[in-house]
Amino acid sequence: MEALRKVNPKRVYCLYNEMRLQLRKKTRKRRVNAQRNQHIDAIVEHGRMKWQTEAGYNQRSQVEAQIGRWKQVIADRLQARDFDTQIAEAQIASKALNRMTALGRAAYERVF
Repeated sequence: MEALRKVNPKRVYCLYNEMRLQLRKKTRKRRVNAQRNQHIDAIVEHGRMKWQTEAGYNQRSQVEAQIGRWKQVIADRLQARDFDTQIAEAQIASKALNRMTALGRAAYERVF
């Protein structure tokens, strides 16, 4: 029955201090909600496309797509074991992927 007792947060905090451990600090929900509300207000006021360019959303999407191409074309992970060889492998793979990307990308058209 002792396991069913409620956790005493003050006691836990004291134990962490005694053992010199750090508690993980939670982000305040008010701050997160305020940031989300600012983004929603910007979308309503200026439109989604303008918000995406101002917030850097498109750049993030392009980076994620490039990483997806890397994993699909090159590999999920590096094959080399030595760190210097891994650096060389990454440089060669990035040059090859950049060259493939420069040859041509798919042309996208916005559909309304």
